Amino acid sequence: MLNYTSERWTEGTSAPGRHTALLFSRAARFDFLTRSKRALAVRRASFDNSSISLLGVTSSGHQIELTDEDSMTLMFPVRGRLEVVHDRRLLVERDGGLLGFGPSRRQTRVMGEEGDRFAAYMLKAPVRSAPFTLAQPPLGPEASADPLLVTRKGAAAALGELIRYILTDLASETPLLLSDRSAALVEALLIDHVEQLFLDPATARSADQPAAIVREAEDYMRAYYPEPMRIEDIARALGITPRHLQSAFRRSSGCSPWERLTAIRLDEVRHRLLAGRGECTVTGVAMDCGFSHLGRFAQTYQSTYRELPSTTLRRARRDLN
Repeated sequence: MLNYTSERWTEGTSAPGRHTALLFSRAARFDFLTRSKRALAVRRASFDNSSISLLGVTSSGHQIELTDEDSMTLMFPVRGRLEVVHDRRLLVERDGGLLGFGPSRRQTRVMGEEGDRFAAYMLKAPVRSAPFTLAQPPLGPEASADPLLVTRKGAAAALGELIRYILTDLASETPLLLSDRSAALVEALLIDHVEQLFLDPATARSADQPAAIVREAEDYMRAYYPEPMRIEDIARALGITPRHLQSAFRRSSGCSPWERLTAIRLDEVRHRLLAGRGECTVTGVAMDCGFSHLGRFAQTYQSTYRELPSTTLRRARRDLN
């Protein structure tokens, strides 16, 4: 069975405090970000069989703090900026993006841009109750303790469009999806889409695919090597799990992703030191190339190139002169 409700809170015309319960009944804190024209509207569809809930949220801008103990939440911003802070880590998405979380304590901040109100679609589902067990793989015993869910590139847009269609139909004067047959069909379609969102392409790749994963990962590393980077960040960019990324490197190159990233950064450092341009320093070059621990950097550089980085720079300047 499919249930649908639509609620709106507008400052001056709605009961004070009612807005706090529109999104999450157990929110530890809810604050609007604007001082005037504060408003929040929530459309909600829920399926009895799977306990999936779909939400369409429009807000003048707010921040909410909550602890979600038993659900996964997928957030699709369609207008404005979405910020989520978990364990002092800030994640940001805008129109067309996706942020997904398993059970966790987090702070969410949303705001419109250029005078528009923020708008987003959301999907919430239990992670440990049948039949919706498809959230188990990214939250299983082999997954990282990080509740951020790894999703496939390209699959989010289709799921977001499906949620938009469902909520738009239910808000119409003559909804088609309230019949039991239509509700069952669209519920099955939702589950298929979420399965595709979490389906790890690495599990279906042939024996020669690890090399392709490694090439794609190396392209990403070369593009972003100066930035702080974790293995989880690289895996998420490729739409696979950290475990499959590490497995692909072991099978294809015999090294780890971190070792390859270090090699790319070292290669760039050596290239810049050998150029010996301007007033560059070893410390400045190392930090510009993504190294934050300078003592460890110097040891790694020396073991790789059989000389200290300062020696490389002095020789390059001597040759230029």
